[in-house]
Amino acid sequence: MSKENKTGEYDVSDDPVGKLEALHDEEYRIQHVLADLVDNSIDANSTLVMVDFDDCEYPGEEKEYPFLDGSGHYILIRDNGDGIPTDRIFKALSRGHRRDYDEWELGHFGVGLKDSSFSQAYEITLFSKHKDEDGKVNILRYSSCAVKARERDIHLDPEGMVDDFAWMAETAGYVRAMEYIDSIDNGTVVLLEGLHKIQGQAGTDDKSSIVHKDKVKKSCENYLRLAFEYYIREGGHGIPLSEPDPSTGKMHKHKQVEIEFNDEQLKPLDPFYRDLEDNESNYGTLTWEGTLRTPVENSEGKKLGQDVKIKIHLIPNKKNPAYLERTEPDERALQEALGVGAYFLQGFFFYRNGRLLDAAGKNPWKGVYKDIDNQKTHIRWEIHLPPGRSVGQAKKSEFRITKSKGNVKIEPRIVKELEKIAGKTAKQVWHPQDPDRPLGMGARGRIRLNKDSGEKSNKQRFGVCPLCGDYKHEKKDHKCSSCGETGSELDCCESLCVICGMRGHESLLHQCTQCGLVGHEGSCTNPRAPGPKEPGEPGEPGPPGGRQTTLLEFVMVNKVETGEPIQITYTDESSLKIDFNEKHHMFGKIIEKIKEILPPEED
Repeated sequence: MSKENKTGEYDVSDDPVGKLEALHDEEYRIQHVLADLVDNSIDANSTLVMVDFDDCEYPGEEKEYPFLDGSGHYILIRDNGDGIPTDRIFKALSRGHRRDYDEWELGHFGVGLKDSSFSQAYEITLFSKHKDEDGKVNILRYSSCAVKARERDIHLDPEGMVDDFAWMAETAGYVRAMEYIDSIDNGTVVLLEGLHKIQGQAGTDDKSSIVHKDKVKKSCENYLRLAFEYYIREGGHGIPLSEPDPSTGKMHKHKQVEIEFNDEQLKPLDPFYRDLEDNESNYGTLTWEGTLRTPVENSEGKKLGQDVKIKIHLIPNKKNPAYLERTEPDERALQEALGVGAYFLQGFFFYRNGRLLDAAGKNPWKGVYKDIDNQKTHIRWEIHLPPGRSVGQAKKSEFRITKSKGNVKIEPRIVKELEKIAGKTAKQVWHPQDPDRPLGMGARGRIRLNKDSGEKSNKQRFGVCPLCGDYKHEKKDHKCSSCGETGSELDCCESLCVICGMRGHESLLHQCTQCGLVGHEGSCTNPRAPGPKEPGEPGEPGPPGGRQTTLLEFVMVNKVETGEPIQITYTDESSLKIDFNEKHHMFGKIIEKIKEILPPEED
């Protein structure tokens, strides 16, 4: 198709200065900007990324923009990756250029180096040496000062950094970047200068400026520890793939990187305290694992179901003295990294390719729960989006990653699926020392919050069965120690009389409350009973079985080893046989009861 203008078509002529200043006003957090740049380094196969946040004295007179003369700061991101080829260096610093990404790459989302960086800095300089270009160094600067001075959207290479722009190649950051790029075989350096957000918010007072700068540094350091936790921990991270890697045939891409911040190697910041899972103690981290399915478009454009992997972590109670030394500093680091208070550390933590994107914050439950809940401060969900290039893209995925890479928006169906997991699915015995009955996430979370500070026993935390005093089960689940029937203890082993409904005797031994004889209740033939009627008289049945118990002439008593504890049968109209099961657990009690009603021996 021809790209020439046709009738009725007009080129848009934007003001280059206005466009750039609009980027200066974008609300990207400096933490997200740095993480975006580290993404690029990891995608370029770097094994070492160094982030430096330093002070400087800018040379020259007043510039077109503030914070570029006198005392100031700069940020330097150096790596040992593959470098940027010459034919891509201009695209790397131009707006609107896109390239094809592999599904394992982290830079697939976001707005790129220039847009995010301009939200924090007036000047961006890119230094790179590609591994296949025999040591050639490419240097390109995207300068707000140059664009404003020339009123054109321009880039500068070293030949352009002369006269009014000579100061650009004389700054402390530029000199340091050159020293590094000259010392390596391949790699890239990104230099950010004129940090307008950081210095603008610091104020003019020297003391408050230092406090603010140190606070920003600490926040950036801890955010990188959190966002790249999987990549900087021992052994690195195997990024899952939706299709085999063409170069290896494997279903994962291994990445491991060392990140330094101001010359200090960063250690992983684990928000879930996975190392505190302990089979010997149910006060440590407790975890539920599950999945939900979401459609993912493959390389052929077909949508196939893929698993979203979910772990629900109940972290240790923050008041438990056994864990304070471990959890207190990390909880402070999490608050610094995310810029929120302790209550906002609950909720969902979303990952793509093992890189943290969205962590708790002021909308931690994404509509699954409506607000911050002080009963859920110990509950954190680890959610890993499935592999696939389309995952995270609007209209192609049920998860949408915003351009800042700091927020994940989810479709209503996913909200309902997460509600289902929170309400019903995430129900289990959370630890071998917990009660044997499954508890839901909310119920176990409330126990963790209110009763797991370390001073209470398992019986105090979970309650006990009133029949045996054991905390492992409730009364309804108690099994009789004798017969195994649930819900009672030993009472269930007594014989049940179907005439009166009471335990302790069988129906054949039930004593009538009117005549005193056994085997019936009412309809008596005993002349001592009030108002007796003859058996067989209309409307009045006789004794059970139609027999007259007063006519018995012979009783035979036997010991047996099976059946009910007492079995009574009539051998004929006047003979009764009583079998006692001596193997029954109630045999001894029955004999004791019989002895109680026997006349004294002297009689």
